[in-house]
Amino acid sequence: MTARICAAVVKAGDKFRHNMSDIAEDLRRNSRCLVWEDARYARALQQFELRQRENPEIFAGVDGNGEARRFTADQIRNGPIRDPEQNIVGVHFPIHPAEGTGSMTFTPEGWAAVHKDYFRAVLAPGGKKWIPGRRRYAAEWAKQNPEDPDPELVFSSGHGDEEGYGIQIDTRASGASDATWTTLFVDGRDFSRILASNKHFQQAARNKPTAQLIQFSCLTGSSRVATEMAQGLHSVGIRFRVWSPTDLHMVSPLKVRDETGGITIVDHGVAMKVDASGNPIAPAWAVSEASRGA
Repeated sequence: MTARICAAVVKAGDKFRHNMSDIAEDLRRNSRCLVWEDARYARALQQFELRQRENPEIFAGVDGNGEARRFTADQIRNGPIRDPEQNIVGVHFPIHPAEGTGSMTFTPEGWAAVHKDYFRAVLAPGGKKWIPGRRRYAAEWAKQNPEDPDPELVFSSGHGDEEGYGIQIDTRASGASDATWTTLFVDGRDFSRILASNKHFQQAARNKPTAQLIQFSCLTGSSRVATEMAQGLHSVGIRFRVWSPTDLHMVSPLKVRDETGGITIVDHGVAMKVDASGNPIAPAWAVSEASRGA
């Protein structure tokens, strides 16, 4: 089933991309302004949003039965990720009711931790539940410039694996008042387009040309999925260095719901294989960077 879904994702994406050249160029122009020319961003974004309303970008994905679905940005279930001061620093794409309907917000402790290190996720006795281990590891993105204690970060959170990303879209019948959420799988290239056109991601990325994008999406760094996503962003001018977990990623403690239905992030970590001394055998995070000529 997984292999069929993966093939369907690729097929569906290729089928719908060929007629998207005009919209892709609009997105490319908007994204250049988004990252590189912040003074012109508001006007460019207003014009882009008008074009989106008149001719919404079409995305492609497949459902759990392998059926291709077309959808627009306003159908996608998403919410902002906020820092402790309530600034928008990213976007999350929940697919389970327990993941909340509001913002995903870092506590001051969680915000400080994500800028410098993370814990190793380990299986609890019985092997059915992941919990934080005791040892912490320096964050790879913090190592890029050890003299900077507060690297500029943007976040994307959502379910993923080595074959793609999971999102939910609203497929309610015409006239229905309540949302009907359908889970879809999208490939890395389509996920990059979803990110680039998302209002929360745009706000988080505004005026941050040197930011690093941290993906809270399990296993996406273990294959070409994250690389294809990063290349998609780079192709529209968003040249972030992208970090993606090569194994399971978790936030800790267990996701705490606040009064708005959101999630509080106190800490985060990844599963990893280590040697007898506790040192990683393989990288816990994979990185994708824009080429100098891109």
